[in-house]
Amino acid sequence: MENWADRLLDVALLALVCLMLPPLGRVIRGPGLAGRLLGVNLLGTQILAATALMAVDLDQPYLLDVALTLALLNFLGVALLSRMAGEGPKIGKGEK
Repeated sequence: MENWADRLLDVALLALVCLMLPPLGRVIRGPGLAGRLLGVNLLGTQILAATALMAVDLDQPYLLDVALTLALLNFLGVALLSRMAGEGPKIGKGEK
């Protein structure tokens, strides 16, 4: 028989995976760029949490390093996308 803590981790992981569907829909058919950025950020955070849960559930400590790397990439990716979205279209010199 499984330990109750292992079962709880499995249920939490399944719930987290199910909760990834609404942000994925927001990314695919979001009403605007801000909604899509929010969806990408939320998906990255949920993937990070799922990786950390898997590290505990599978007793694989190297997955925590993967989770930390994902956190850094998520932050940098959203910051870069936000900066690119804020610049708008580029207009050459002399053009209006």
